[in-house]
Amino acid sequence: MTVNTKERLKHLDWLRGLAVLGLLLMNLPAMGLPELGYVRYEPDLLSDKFFVSLEALLFDGRFRNLFCILFAIGLYIQYTNYAERQLNSSVILKSRLKWLLVFGIIHCVFIWPGDILMMYALGGYYLLSKLDWTADKLLKRGIVFFVIGLFVLLVDIASIEYFRTEPLTRTSDEFIEALTFIKGSYTDTLLLNAFIAFMVAILFPITGLFFIGGVLLIGLGLFKSGKLSKGFTSKELRVLVFITVLVSVIDVYLSIFEPLTDQLLYGLFGTISGLSMALLIWHLVIKLKLAESNSWLSICLQRTGRMALTLYISQSIIMAGVFRYLFPELNETFSLLDYFLTASLFISIQMLLAYHYFKVFNQGPLEYLWRKLVTNVINKEVKAQRENNNLSPQT
Repeated sequence: MTVNTKERLKHLDWLRGLAVLGLLLMNLPAMGLPELGYVRYEPDLLSDKFFVSLEALLFDGRFRNLFCILFAIGLYIQYTNYAERQLNSSVILKSRLKWLLVFGIIHCVFIWPGDILMMYALGGYYLLSKLDWTADKLLKRGIVFFVIGLFVLLVDIASIEYFRTEPLTRTSDEFIEALTFIKGSYTDTLLLNAFIAFMVAILFPITGLFFIGGVLLIGLGLFKSGKLSKGFTSKELRVLVFITVLVSVIDVYLSIFEPLTDQLLYGLFGTISGLSMALLIWHLVIKLKLAESNSWLSICLQRTGRMALTLYISQSIIMAGVFRYLFPELNETFSLLDYFLTASLFISIQMLLAYHYFKVFNQGPLEYLWRKLVTNVINKEVKAQRENNNLSPQT
């Protein structure tokens, strides 16, 4: 498919900005204890019930699915751009993915073990050989992978939570032990984080490939089909709305009235409704032409999206620094309301930072570093192309 480059990039930046800010909203309660996530009070706070419901209806899974789709499309756009310049796209993109994997490992080991960059990089390696597939083939394989991924997620959760007889609360031994651990030495934390990074990489073909790969394939298939530039049909929208509402309402009900069951199925409902609502958000942005607005909010989101990697890492450095390393005792007292207010404040700061940063610079610092790390590979490909052209017979 052909898409106007300028409109496409503005549109993708807008969505990427929304996604990276939304990720902070979802990740913050787990910045201190990523192994457990947010641990509820006993009895539940009324404000917690409200925010759990709000999360299930509007936020859970939406932003990570958006990011996954954007990652697939970005990889494809780079692939076609390099190919148009007659460069070896595969070699260059493998270099980009290699450095993204390095960023992810550093992030996971030294900052926060809830890293997603490693998963995207590994998923990107899988996607490279599928970039020339037709939209139909991408969608069919993506749906199969996504369904398998849901089953793997269910088995994974069940293997961890099956023997739990009561919901995890702040009086649980597991929570107390986790708090004691993060209050200990940084060396012990590094060793645990390194082990997590190793297990993510080793188990990716089983635990991550099907879900990540499925969303990557579906996102790219929809992009190639034109759905992500023109929007969905009325029938398709009704299906997406039905799935989103049904699964989200079930999630809300279980989180309030069946907390143990909700804990056993944690992440499953958000994965399903997250993808369907991410596509609905995409449709609304397209149809309402939000990325074409010159409003301050729209410009902020676009500029935020242009430095998403930098902002994502900075979220972890500051928030994991506070909740995991400097003041771990905050995990004992913070409610979802406290996390929401903290995230909202930091989101505002990041938007303001991005807005003013691009008055001076053209790229985020980590985006610039990533590009420089790949420059040598690009230069080698350009040199090889020139040599091949010089050796070509004259006509």
